Amino acid sequence: MLTNKQELSIQRAKSADATTRYIAFIELVAETETLWILESQDYVLTLDSEDGEELLPVWPSESLAHDAIESDEAEGGFQAVSRTLQQWLEKSVPNLVSENVLVGVFPDKRRKCPVIAADKLASDLEKAMSRLRLMPSALVELTRRV
Repeated sequence: MLTNKQELSIQRAKSADATTRYIAFIELVAETETLWILESQDYVLTLDSEDGEELLPVWPSESLAHDAIESDEAEGGFQAVSRTLQQWLEKSVPNLVSENVLVGVFPDKRRKCPVIAADKLASDLEKAMSRLRLMPSALVELTRRV
């Protein structure tokens, strides 16, 4: 469950530029330790970048991932599915790297997004997690409520 501050951050970032969406994604996923993808019973949704590279789109919340489902994907049974940060780092990242699949972070409605290597995204998420762990727990809770 997202806090009011997290929901507000998502709403602001939704229509922001790619860099702002990337930063918001990193911060929110580090806080919630969850990210979202689209998958059906048989497939995980991937997109093609403008350069023809395969990429896995990821979102920082269920609502954003759900909103990204287009009609043909809905007909294909795609739905928003969560991955814990631990699952992502331990299982998904090595698979994406070995298969040369990039990550599309927090695509907008036109499916434009920052494209990044999975291991670089993992590194950015781990750095953000470390910063959160260094904060005194009372301060972390206070910043979540603001």
